[in-house]
Formats: sequence, C-alpha cells, structure tokens
Amino acid sequence: MRDLLFAPITGDIVVYLRNSLPVAGIDYTTDVLVRAQLPASSSYQERMVTIRDDGGRDEGPLNRRAISVNVWAESRGNADLLSQYLMALLRSMPDGDPIVATQTFAGPFEVIDQNTGKIVVGDVTLSQYFFTFEAVQRGQNL
Repeated sequence: MRDLLFAPITGDIVVYLRNSLPVAGIDYTTDVLVRAQLPASSSYQERMVTIRDDGGRDEGPLNRRAISVNVWAESRGNADLLSQYLMALLRSMPDGDPIVATQTFAGPFEVIDQNTGKIVVGDVTLSQYFFTFEAVQRGQNL
C-alpha cells in the first residue's frame, strides 16, 4: 500500500464559498463573511458562515470528512435561505482536486439553544442555522 497524505480541506471550502457567493447576486448571499472560525465580536457581520472539519475515515485512496457548517443571518428566513443556497453550492463543488464528492447532506436545522450566547450585530439578534455533509477527498502520494 502506498503512503498518502490527506491535506486539510477546510481552507478549500472557505475559499470556494467566498468566491461563489458574490457571483449569485441574490440579496441573502451578499456581504457574507465566510471563515473557519467566528471572528472577534467586534468584526461580526449580519451574515456569517463558519466551516468546521469534524474528522473522517480513510477508505483506501479516499478520506471521508465530516464537515459542519454554521450560518448566521439577520432573520430566520435569510439564515434558512442562505443555508439552502450554500448546500446547493457545495453539491457542485467537487472537481477532484482534492474533493471528489460532497454527499450525505443533513439539515439545515435552526439552532435554538437558550444556554449559548446570542450573537447581536447592532440591535439585531442573529438567527442561526446548521447543516452537515461529507466531503470525499482524494489522497496525495507522498
């Protein structure tokens, strides 16, 4: 068996979404901050997305990564619509370098948790949605 490297893919996903969202020209896809982590609270925006890699499993030359996506927007409707749009973009992302497939999407789900801190931008409390998917990644020969 050959030695393979499975490089991190969170950055690939962040860059893909950053580049794809402005092209849409739809109101709820504009001015969206996409990052691997939330910024400092002083940099919060009314629309934010975070991408988290929750690990995966190797299957020969492929690695199946569990990816979690958090979405915040100024209204429940826009958070839901933005989540649905992101899911559509991510379904069309794979180009084989290194992501060969995106599949097993779950959600989006509205996050309603009284124990977590709410995110407020200006005087607007943001709505939060969450979804997951699996990104299948091709390994690189060492």
